[in-house]
Amino acid sequence: MALNTGALKKDYGTTVNHVQNGAAVNDGADSSGETIDNAFSNTDEYSFCDVALTLDYASAPSAGNDGVTLYKRRLDVVSTNDEGVWERVANKEVDDVATEQYILFEMIPVWKEGAEFMFANDAGQQVAANWDLDVYPWTWNTQA
Repeated sequence: MALNTGALKKDYGTTVNHVQNGAAVNDGADSSGETIDNAFSNTDEYSFCDVALTLDYASAPSAGNDGVTLYKRRLDVVSTNDEGVWERVANKEVDDVATEQYILFEMIPVWKEGAEFMFANDAGQQVAANWDLDVYPWTWNTQA
């Protein structure tokens, strides 16, 4: 079924492969020291983004784990100086029966200056190297 003219819809921009093949992240640690492969500069001034984490654990995370917590910070607050404090976005428990995890954080408000993302791992197991963090910018639009 096609959307009616004037209906509200998500209008996605180009996917940003923010971190590709990240280094291992120990339980109780975060990915803040990871090299950012592609900045999310938000030059098209999208209002929101979705962030997808692809993680792999050596063994399934512990039952009742605290999962992963996503954080963001603003880029270029003053000239090219980034915000120093990370803002907590959301926390999600990870599956305790699978080693490979696909976690989606949705409808994250972003700034026109852009944002940088990282996660904290509290799943009870180390995240293996080669994890990915992808950013899907979007805004509301109407169907033509």
